[in-house]
Amino acid sequence: MLKKVKSFISDIQGVFFLFLFSQGFPFLFYVWNNYHNKGVGYISEFEKMLTGLIPVLGIFLGIGLIGYILSKKHYKKILYFLIILNFIFNGIELGVYLNFAIQIVPEFFYIVFETNKNEALEFVGSYCNWHLYIVLVYFLLGIIIYKSRDKFKGVLSRIFLFTIIPLIVYSSNIEGSLYMKKTHIFKSMYRSIKRYRGEMEDLKNIDSSFGKTYNKFTAINNEKEATYVLIIGESFNRNHSSLYGYKRDTQPYLDSQVKSGNLYVFKDVISPHYFTRETLKKLVTTTAWDNKIKFSNSINLVDIMKKAGFKTYWLSNQEDFAFKGASLSSVIHRADEVEFTESYYSDTKDKLMDEALLPLVDKISRDKNRKKFIVIHLFGSHREYIKRYPKEFTRYNLNECPSFFSEIQKRNKEMVNAYDNSIYYNDFIIKNIITKLEKTNPNMAVLYLSDHGQSLGEKIDYFGNLDPNREPSGVEIPFMIWTSDTYKINNRSIIENIKESENKPYISEDIIYTLVNLYNVNFSKEQENKSIINKNFKEKRRVVTERNETYEELRGKNEENPNV
Repeated sequence: MLKKVKSFISDIQGVFFLFLFSQGFPFLFYVWNNYHNKGVGYISEFEKMLTGLIPVLGIFLGIGLIGYILSKKHYKKILYFLIILNFIFNGIELGVYLNFAIQIVPEFFYIVFETNKNEALEFVGSYCNWHLYIVLVYFLLGIIIYKSRDKFKGVLSRIFLFTIIPLIVYSSNIEGSLYMKKTHIFKSMYRSIKRYRGEMEDLKNIDSSFGKTYNKFTAINNEKEATYVLIIGESFNRNHSSLYGYKRDTQPYLDSQVKSGNLYVFKDVISPHYFTRETLKKLVTTTAWDNKIKFSNSINLVDIMKKAGFKTYWLSNQEDFAFKGASLSSVIHRADEVEFTESYYSDTKDKLMDEALLPLVDKISRDKNRKKFIVIHLFGSHREYIKRYPKEFTRYNLNECPSFFSEIQKRNKEMVNAYDNSIYYNDFIIKNIITKLEKTNPNMAVLYLSDHGQSLGEKIDYFGNLDPNREPSGVEIPFMIWTSDTYKINNRSIIENIKESENKPYISEDIIYTLVNLYNVNFSKEQENKSIINKNFKEKRRVVTERNETYEELRGKNEENPNV
């Protein structure tokens, strides 16, 4: 037996080194990048690397030894299969790390499985950049080692090979996460897919669960007629809105509404996540980090408004989440009328602009029902920004480079200008929604907010959804309430509460309690301390990460270390 083990060790050296490289290259890259570019202590990160590396190497050797004893002829085929999987999984994770500054998380699979072909191609195209050459180098080195595996038995050749990693890091500047996971890629993939599949299974029971919850609350509205609207924007960085002090007039209509006294702008509101899916689930239900209510056991906004006597509508310029089992769809389809501008399987050449929603708004405005509640989900400023607005809304030339741009933004001026144009177009969309609906029902209130923010090269060379650990702008969102003159006359006390609340800190996961106050709904499960426009409102910890960190903590950390 001992001779077989010695023979196995001698025979497997080249294969073992190939596997070690497939797992070690990404881990060493993360450690060295965090140390070199972010100033993170390498000892603790190296310990994390070993924690994730040792178990998978042990399993690999164990499988190899058993295979060697049972079938010396075929055992390497099994090992090479494991190596190929390792390269594929680690290559995916390395690509995610390079572009999104995180390692694989379950949300990555939600995005992949719930996006249509057109949006997927657009998304991939947005992130095809020079960073991905590092992934290609990773695969290329793996092929070289495989072709020359018998030559990589010497210590010096291995040391030489691994010097390539610090050289790559030194010649680049990757905005990596400060938190390296301890788990190896197989475990990360398993946990992520398991969580996703678990939610798909839960979906089967959610509709019946909502049906039971519907009978456990009361909601009363005594108005004879009213139109209440919730507009959900997409990827809106409030720091690019003129309403929040931006040096460009990106929202002229909404600025005019502030001056006329119809629009109230809340200055310090954040989202609970920096991606759409999980944020939306909290926007339209009573689920929040501090109440431990499961989504399937929560009360949803659509049911509240239906019970209060409103006809409910859901309009969306995003895909129907139902086709991939997202539980959010179960809330959407509880509305009386649901309209999507394009189905999940619609793979038209270009994504429709948000103006595609306006004919649907016209249709609702002609509905004779006197009490309406409407949710409108925009595509907003989703990447790619230049595809989010018609050419006639090019207010800022793509080559403009104003002095207030950061150095990173000046290098990426086309992207920043395109983003600002998308915000200008967003102002046009909001204006049309309000004016079309107010014509048929003057007693009207609208709450607009974005699902999450967007990193736009303020301090970090990155454009897109970014972990708030790296850039807090990923959760800094616009939040505003528009009211008609008739609504203001009928609801003077609510208007006073709104005026007194514009500077209070808030997190959008509690918006359902603000909405029932704004919409004059007497809700039996109301929590006054969670409505920002209620006199009994109380500030709470605004948690925005899986690590139970608050926005204030991350903001302070970011200000202390601008390179974080």
